[in-house]
Order: sequence, then C-alpha cells, then structure tokens
Amino acid sequence: MTTNVMTLPGTGYEGQELTGAERAALELAGATGARVEAWLLVLAGRVLEGADPVGEVDGPLFALGGSLRRVADTVAAVTSSIDPAGEGDVDHEQRYELTALVRFLVMEAAGRRLLTRAERVALLAVGALVLEMPGAVLGDFDQILPEVCAAIGEAMLLAAADGPASGPAR
Repeated sequence: MTTNVMTLPGTGYEGQELTGAERAALELAGATGARVEAWLLVLAGRVLEGADPVGEVDGPLFALGGSLRRVADTVAAVTSSIDPAGEGDVDHEQRYELTALVRFLVMEAAGRRLLTRAERVALLAVGALVLEMPGAVLGDFDQILPEVCAAIGEAMLLAAADGPASGPAR
C-alpha cells in the first residue's frame, strides 16, 4: 500500500499520510461535486430563461434560479473540503441548503412544472448524498466516497435521460 503525504491547509490533516486510494476518493468527491455544480447551474439557467427580466426581477422564477445557484455553491464547497481528520460534519447553513432548501426547490419546481419528475428526484438524492459525503471520513472513506459518487452519477444520468422539462411536468 503506497502512502503520500498530503497537505490540506486549514484542516487537522496537514502532513498526514494518505493512501493512494484515499487521495483518489477525495479527488473523485471533488470532481463529482464539480459535475453536480455544473448540472445545477444548467437547471438554474433553464429556470431563469422563463423569467421576465423586466417584470419579474424579484419574482418567483428569479428566487428559484437563485436558490439553485446557492445549492450549487454549497455542493461545490462541501465536496471540495472533505477533511479526512474531521468529524464528518457540515455547518448549519450547508445542512439547511442541502435539506430544506432542496425540498423547497423540488416542491416549487413541481408546482410550476419547471423540472421533470426525474430531475426533482435526482435533486433530492443529490442533496441527501452530498450531505453524507463528509461523514464518510468516519469510516473507510476510500471505499464509501466512490460508492456515493457513483450513486450521484446514476441520479444525474436518470435525470438527463428524462430530458428537460417543457410544459406540463412529466
């Protein structure tokens, strides 16, 4: 088993040894987070396309698009800062954005027919799975993180296979 000294500034893991599998798992988590962030930004852009930039500057579509962007930012922050020496927690605001805000988005998007059912289910799955990623450090994170990343990828594939929402929700 090879080890590499890894420096994670601002964490309790500075100068600690990581196996190649542990390093790969952390890199995969960051890459998965970047893919989720990009997907959420595409959804936000699609929602904002339907907004009237003159009459609805503070309207519900702008709020939904902005909320999707907030969730995208949170996903990127959580997945890129997993601390192997940490306690596996996320802060209160991140927890809120990955749970309550995601649930709100799903309910609002359904009522307005902005996302397909598959996209809404994928959004719920992604929020829950990303929330659990930092906790993987409490176990064999070199095995757990790749499994979580694969589940996130499957959720996004199912959402993509359903195609974008257009008109009534499917």
